[in-house]
Amino acid sequence: MSKQKTCDCQPCTACCDGWLQIVVEGQPVYPGKPCHHSTGSGCNDYANRPEDPFHWLRQFAQTHQRALLYSEQIVENSKFSNRQAAHVYGPPEFQQEMAAHVQNGLPLLPVTLRHSHIGLPHA
Repeated sequence: MSKQKTCDCQPCTACCDGWLQIVVEGQPVYPGKPCHHSTGSGCNDYANRPEDPFHWLRQFAQTHQRALLYSEQIVENSKFSNRQAAHVYGPPEFQQEMAAHVQNGLPLLPVTLRHSHIGLPHA
């Protein structure tokens, strides 16, 4: 994988803490085993952090026509706000349905995923 660093991670430490299972410099990172570069409040080697993990997830969802919905807290003045940004990837029908939810002020979750959303043949 190429090193895609499209996001500004600070102040988030989810990857550092192991919420996303990754391997950093040959060492596994997972819940209970944080990255060896983690300071507990950030990264001591931030300039060389791993690629943006969501880049891979977005590509996988689009390539394999799988539904991917994730949200992240919006950072304002270097602090998490109480607002969230939602991101939707995958089959066009799923993206259209989620866009309609946003347009109509409906919550994105819970959503009943149909077979077409997760890449399974129709029943």
